[in-house]
Amino acid sequence: MLFSCVGSRMRNQEFPLLALLLSLVLFISIPCLARNHKQLCPPSSCGSLRDIHYPFRLKGDPVGCGDPDFELSCVGNQTILLLQNMEFYVKEINYTTGDLRIIFNQNDMCLFPRNHLTTAKLRGDERFCLDEYVSIINFVICSQVISDSGYSFIPCANTSKEKAYITEYTHVSSLESSCRHVASLPVTNDSSYFYSLETVVPRVLANGFNYRWSEKRQGCKTRLSDCVFQCLKNATRYHLHFPYYTYPRIKIFG
Repeated sequence: MLFSCVGSRMRNQEFPLLALLLSLVLFISIPCLARNHKQLCPPSSCGSLRDIHYPFRLKGDPVGCGDPDFELSCVGNQTILLLQNMEFYVKEINYTTGDLRIIFNQNDMCLFPRNHLTTAKLRGDERFCLDEYVSIINFVICSQVISDSGYSFIPCANTSKEKAYITEYTHVSSLESSCRHVASLPVTNDSSYFYSLETVVPRVLANGFNYRWSEKRQGCKTRLSDCVFQCLKNATRYHLHFPYYTYPRIKIFG
């Protein structure tokens, strides 16, 4: 009888311990299962862009594969990212650095956005982070012909009453009175940009710009150490390649 009571007491003590062990196993297993689920989803591809995987997904991928907030479309072998109701073509996804390289309207030889887009709107998307120090190209429509060399004429975007231009001017006092702003697009910094606007613009637009994604929807929020490093890197780059922009210029377009 004594041994029976002792055995019963031991079994009662073992039950909470067993429950604790099972809970611990489940706690450890659930994240592992989630990671394995990401790995079980086969990578997608669209045209020349291969190995599209988490957090990105292509429209039509199985439910549960990729994050719906990072859904891309594949149209005519072009990978498309929708930003501010505008279509951008994804040229590269770098999973090591967490960067996308995107360009505007690759198939349209007339590179002129019709939607009112500003860099402020691009920076307002918490899924992504736009480099604070990218170069900006501004698209304007003017009611008169502009002879200023700071404006690059775009014949394909003209109408009978209005002329289309790309300009490097960003200050309100520099904009011609007959012109109105249409859109701003960030471009990869190019040391020759300021010296040959008309010939360089198509090339820098074709190169696109980098957009860093944030799975936590934190946009450009980052650690202070990262900010200091990035600022030092950008300061060095601007000093070497952009003497014209050594000092900040007031922007009116984003």
